Amino acid sequence: MWLCIASEMMIEPAFHSTKAYLVDARNGLILHAYDDRGLDVVSLNKSQLSELFIKFNKWLLEYDLARMNAMFASDD
Repeated sequence: MWLCIASEMMIEPAFHSTKAYLVDARNGLILHAYDDRGLDVVSLNKSQLSELFIKFNKWLLEYDLARMNAMFASDD
């Protein structure tokens, strides 16, 4: 993962691709670092994402916050 981020920062060693994913099959999580400032987290398990949403809420980007707040506010 660091090698992909390093390519954005113009440091070596680097992996020159933006298509690297970290998969945690045991916990059902997929991580995608899209640049040196951001990371997408995907899961079919809403409760796991909710835990991350609460724990790292201050790190979340403003432009997505309303949508994420609405998603995690529902009880389903």
